[in-house]
Amino acid sequence: MKKLLIAIVFGILVFSACKPQEVLVSNKWKLIEVLNDPGDGSGTFISVQSDRTIEFLNDGTFESNGDLCNMGTDSDQVLTGLYSEIDFTLIPDGCSITPVFPISYTMSDEELIINYPCIEPCQQKYIKVE
Repeated sequence: MKKLLIAIVFGILVFSACKPQEVLVSNKWKLIEVLNDPGDGSGTFISVQSDRTIEFLNDGTFESNGDLCNMGTDSDQVLTGLYSEIDFTLIPDGCSITPVFPISYTMSDEELIINYPCIEPCQQKYIKVE
């Protein structure tokens, strides 16, 4: 009986170790709103018409169809980079900002907010599409 119990526990441990790890941000998001505060705290999110998306991949990289180095809404180029689920940052490849500042983000089940390194609040709001 004791050997059977040990075998069951061992089997459960082996099975649980083989299960793939879930990545929290592995999803595709679409830009819906931007916030550009004028510096007095009165800024609010404003709806935008854009096809810009960002997709977080399981390998710690992301891909966007727009330039995340700036607050634009265009979706006319591919941009890649790295993201961190530990410090909630994006580091786009090829930004001309020197030095390259990480871009922070916050995320809920249905909403992604990208916070650009501005003096006043400047953010982009995305919704989950996949």
